[in-house]
Amino acid sequence: MLPVVVIILVFIIVALLMRLFSLHRAMDAVTRELKDMNQTEPVHRHIQVPVPDRHLELLAEEINFYLTQSFSRSYEQKKREQDIRREITNISHDLRTPLTSILGYLELLLDEPLTEEQSEYIHIVQNRSKHLNLLISQLYEYARLEASGLPLKSELVDLTGVLKEHLLSYYQEYQDNGITLTPSLPDTALFIRGDRDALERILQNLTANVLRHACGQAAVTLAQEKGQALITYSNHCPGLTEEHVLHLFEAFYTADQARTAQRSGLGMTVARLLAQQMGGSMDAGLIDGRLEIQCRFPLAPQ
Repeated sequence: MLPVVVIILVFIIVALLMRLFSLHRAMDAVTRELKDMNQTEPVHRHIQVPVPDRHLELLAEEINFYLTQSFSRSYEQKKREQDIRREITNISHDLRTPLTSILGYLELLLDEPLTEEQSEYIHIVQNRSKHLNLLISQLYEYARLEASGLPLKSELVDLTGVLKEHLLSYYQEYQDNGITLTPSLPDTALFIRGDRDALERILQNLTANVLRHACGQAAVTLAQEKGQALITYSNHCPGLTEEHVLHLFEAFYTADQARTAQRSGLGMTVARLLAQQMGGSMDAGLIDGRLEIQCRFPLAPQ
């Protein structure tokens, strides 16, 4: 009688162990599936239980309900964001057309005989209109980059030559703003693949940031580092903190949070998005009171 009981107990233990092993494997499979979902783009998927177990099935049912609700909310949020960006793009485009006409008419007015006071007023309106046009252009670029990206060319660009021309064209503006610029460029050409117009836009936004915030001295360097071209803009920036630098590339962020007609906080955001779309990167840091913005692009094979 005893051997029969032992055999039955052994059989029960083996069955329980097998059941436990199958449940363990099922939990591993569910864990792997959830981990895979977390590491990929959100897709409407359901967890499948590989072994029949009522408790696991109830757990999977609750998880699937949560996933369905989460995917639905995520989809609706992305759709709303796309709609908003599309509307911003359309509104920005609609605003640019009449504003361009206004600037044209102001130019015509300045060609007419005017009193000194009338000329001064028109110059004020013209300057404000130009600033507004710049802000609208930045908003338009940002909305397009965020929505679907701008169609950029992929061509061989002499980065050394483009940067040299850019710095020469802004030399007088640096002087007018009381900034001593120290450039450091290599003697040889560094080539990258990208869009020349987008590259010049990046440099314009970087320079505009220096002209707006720099105090006394600024430096612009171009160097080759580990198969990459490294552009560094460095300048003294009194009052700037690590907290400000952390938010430097956030849309609509300005260091003092002042929303004036001349500032949108989009310049650096657009510059970084363009750099990323060209296969590069842009980062910033505060070193001994100097703001350093570094832009990297992969060098093109010679």
